[in-house]
Amino acid sequence: MQNGQGTKNLQHGATECEKRRGVEAGSLDAVHAQQTIENSVSSYTQAAHHALIALRCAVSKRPFNSVTDPHYLAEVQLLWPGIIIPNPCTVACDVSVIYLEGLKHVKVYFSVCLMQQVAGLAKRLHDSTVLQAAFERIVAIEGGHPSQKRTLD
Repeated sequence: MQNGQGTKNLQHGATECEKRRGVEAGSLDAVHAQQTIENSVSSYTQAAHHALIALRCAVSKRPFNSVTDPHYLAEVQLLWPGIIIPNPCTVACDVSVIYLEGLKHVKVYFSVCLMQQVAGLAKRLHDSTVLQAAFERIVAIEGGHPSQKRTLD
C-alpha cells in the first residue's frame, strides 16, 4: 500500500457515509451533525437539550439535581465542550411544561377514543332503573354545589 492510500480510503468512506445520511459532502450540516433514527440529520439546539434532560429525569425517575453530578458534567463536556447545562430549577420547570402540554393531548385522546364507550354506558344507565337511581344520587351534589343536570340526555 502506498502512502496516502489510507487517507484516500478514509475520505471515500466519509463521503459514502454522508451520502447514506442524506448530507451533502462538506456542507455545514455534515459538521457537528448526527443522524437520528429516522435517518435525518440533527444539530445541537438548547431547546432539544433541555427537552432530553427533562425526559431523562421524568422517564428514568432521576432527580432534577442529577444535572449537577460532576461525572455527568464531565461526560457532556467531553461530547460537546462549552455546553451550558441547565440548573435543576430549570429542569423542574421543563418537566412541568412537558407534563402540562402532554396532558392536553391525553385529554383529547381519551375524549375521542372513549366517546363510544361513554355513549354506551349512558344508554345502559338510562335503561336501567337501578343504575339510573344511583347516577341521580351521585350527580345530585357535584363539588358541594347542586348540579343542574337531572337527567341523561
